Amino acid sequence: MTELEFVEATSRIEQYFDKEYSKEQRKIMYEELKEFSAEKYKRLVSAVIRKNKYLPKVADFIEVNKEDIFTPQQNKTEKIECKKCNSTGYIIYTKSTKDGGIEIKNQYGAVCDCGNAKKYEGWNMLDSRHKSNYYTPNANELGLFM
Repeated sequence: MTELEFVEATSRIEQYFDKEYSKEQRKIMYEELKEFSAEKYKRLVSAVIRKNKYLPKVADFIEVNKEDIFTPQQNKTEKIECKKCNSTGYIIYTKSTKDGGIEIKNQYGAVCDCGNAKKYEGWNMLDSRHKSNYYTPNANELGLFM
């Protein structure tokens, strides 16, 4: 992110909270947050505005970034050995339907119960632009392992 992009997005925060960062605070914030892309920083600004009551500090941005599901997790968890899903956490299955005598096969995914993957639930998204009624069902919920 360039310094200009940082200043533009940061001014949005200042306008919302009706307070300004000092020059030194802006400099430190930019140094700490410049690794984010401009798009990512704008999303963090929106999330911080929704979450904070007061003018946010660097720690607030870092905390919100940890909660962002689109951020690769820094703390990788070890994979559990699972023969059902080959340790991927997802099970791919096929359903066949007939439409006018033509058999149509569709592939779907389900979350394995081994714990290697997290169930996606669209209604729990932090960013309202990405909320939906879609979710990834559990394999047991679908009766795949009976």
